[in-house]
Amino acid sequence: MNIKTKRKLLAAIAVSVVGLPGFVAHAASTPTGESGKAPAATSGKTAAAQARYFARASKLIGTEVHNPQKEKLGKIEDLIVDTKSQTAHYAILSFGGIAGIGDKLFAYPVEMLRRAADKDELVLDVDRARLEKAPGFEGNNWPDWGTDSYRRGVDKYFGVDRGAKAGTQPSLIRASKLIGMDVEDNEKRNVGEIEDVIVSLGDGRVPFIVIDFDKAWSPDDKLLPVSPSSLTFSAEGKDKALLAVSREKLEMKYGFDDNKWPDFNDSAYQRDHESLYRGSGRM
Repeated sequence: MNIKTKRKLLAAIAVSVVGLPGFVAHAASTPTGESGKAPAATSGKTAAAQARYFARASKLIGTEVHNPQKEKLGKIEDLIVDTKSQTAHYAILSFGGIAGIGDKLFAYPVEMLRRAADKDELVLDVDRARLEKAPGFEGNNWPDWGTDSYRRGVDKYFGVDRGAKAGTQPSLIRASKLIGMDVEDNEKRNVGEIEDVIVSLGDGRVPFIVIDFDKAWSPDDKLLPVSPSSLTFSAEGKDKALLAVSREKLEMKYGFDDNKWPDFNDSAYQRDHESLYRGSGRM
């Protein structure tokens, strides 16, 4: 067999393998390149599955991040959530000691992150050269998320258009601040606290906020996922959340034990809890 024939045979094998069910092409074949922009959404079921992968913010924080070449980039230090749009805009990553960056922190659009297929890690598809030039800040000097300058710099750098309406201002807060935040009812009585924030990788949406209700609200001591639209947040220091619905309107049947968290991505769970997903606007 001559070299030309061998090349044709190898090409045919490669095409047939990619076409096999369940085969997922590695992101290294489609790097971001010099633009550094968030990759365009893929089509079909793959894009839908990525955009609908729900993860707990408490589990994302501390997760290692690699590039498509499987080089360790660092870990997630926090997420920045907009409580108005119910979206996690940025993941804050530390890249200590890489390429002379030191201990700087960097905000990256959450939609640039994806879950690794083979393990509990995250993949950030960005060139290391772009990483060195990205807008960053010192770990002891976090930016004021209420101002536009840093956020706009990050969005411009990565080519992200938030599509903000004229005159509207996001209400940004760290996910680590949301977790553990007290929740009050309309009478200013404490009813529980935020246990976790569920984030959808691929688009950053926040479909649920999980609340640990007091015994008076949940006699069985269950955790309950609620739509973020059920909560409003104090403008004064953002240290409290107000539950804007009555207990009677909460679907307590969807409560679960602290040691038995459901798989929000499981199709059977979604079918059984269809009204919960519809209530979050994610079905």
